[in-house]
Amino acid sequence: MKTKLFLLFMVFVCFNINAQWEENIISTDIGQCGSIYTADFNGDEYMDVLSVCGDSIDWWENDGDENFEQHNISTDIDRAYQVYAFDIDYDNDMDVLYPSRDDDKLVWHENLDGLGNFGPQQFITAQANTDGARFLDVADLDGDDKPDVISASAYDNKIAWYKNLGNGDFGDINTNQRIISEPEEEAISVHAVDIDGDGDFDVAVASYVGDEIIWFENELETGNSWTRHLVESQRDAAASVSSGDFNNDGYMDLVSVSDFDHTIKWHENIDGAGTFDNHLITDEAWSVVFVYATDIDGDGDPDFLAALANVDEVVAYVNDGDGNFTECILTSNADFVVSVHAADINDNGLIDALSASVNDNKIAWYENDNEKCILSVNENTLIDFSIYPNPVSELLIISIAENVLFEKAVIYSVLGERLLETSEKNIHVSNLPTGLYFIQLSVDGKTATKKFIKE
Repeated sequence: MKTKLFLLFMVFVCFNINAQWEENIISTDIGQCGSIYTADFNGDEYMDVLSVCGDSIDWWENDGDENFEQHNISTDIDRAYQVYAFDIDYDNDMDVLYPSRDDDKLVWHENLDGLGNFGPQQFITAQANTDGARFLDVADLDGDDKPDVISASAYDNKIAWYKNLGNGDFGDINTNQRIISEPEEEAISVHAVDIDGDGDFDVAVASYVGDEIIWFENELETGNSWTRHLVESQRDAAASVSSGDFNNDGYMDLVSVSDFDHTIKWHENIDGAGTFDNHLITDEAWSVVFVYATDIDGDGDPDFLAALANVDEVVAYVNDGDGNFTECILTSNADFVVSVHAADINDNGLIDALSASVNDNKIAWYENDNEKCILSVNENTLIDFSIYPNPVSELLIISIAENVLFEKAVIYSVLGERLLETSEKNIHVSNLPTGLYFIQLSVDGKTATKKFIKE
């Protein structure tokens, strides 16, 4: 199938032989790593790291010199897909929360002294209420200035929330579940954001089996009445959703990823009330499973990070402020990466990236190097062309209008190694090893770059 490069809202490849950021490994010693987060757990003003690897929840103390010391919080879990930090008991230190899928737990640990010494598991709700607890978020849903917890559970298809009565007390765990919506077919990602601008938190959801991006309107500002709104359907395995004002119009937009169709889109909130236009960023983000919005280049508008599991990539999508994104691969060495996060790890004023990956048991951080990644959109030139088939096994064909001057095509490895240059539009690639490659076209003195997969 032919894949077009010409899009109304554009994504450009940031291609540079030295583009990838420097990897700094925190650990490869525990087990398969499924999630990563950051917070200052001991009050020393350095960002520490929270992880789940295997059946171990750990925090990693950052000494300020890029060294990390492991502190275990719990091993009493079974398949935790997420770790999260928030001051649940509002005592001015960061506590730890996580869902644990295969034992149906939704729990938190109190930071007892503000120094990173954590208490035992405390149940937010009973295990019977969350069959396959998968993801959570924290927000004040009822306007009482206390942080509540929202959950998505995969096997009972529930989106629910739990009222914080104060100091992390969630009441009777057997009866405290408040349903936002059910059934939602394996809705695995929940994200709290004020979509309609009315001053309370709504909830955005990615439904993996339902193939939908949805938002639930908090109607009464009390969390007791919710209206379901469809953002987009026919997303093949919608996996994750995040938010930001991507076009600087004062309205909160969404960004979502879907695994099986390799698609990333941003959803423009066109009226500030939750009416969305959907804009394709890319449909070549192979097995993209997680998205996290953050201002990675420090220019005041939100960018985002994405985890591309099957090609082992952590990718930054850098926003020009108008919803046009430059793609930059930060690493292609995170073997089946499933979680990304961002924070200033080395205290130099720049936002670094972090990842958790499964097959290499790795948690790592990547030092922000703007010069190696952040390109102006004006440095990329839009060329209307297609390549097919993609993936390809033998012959890669370039299709381009006859009235333009085709000069050459250059194929590069993901590390920037120049592998092949040709003036032919039919390129034999059978000798290339299986993997991901870039093809850069020169046309009428202009250039553009695309990815392709060699089978």
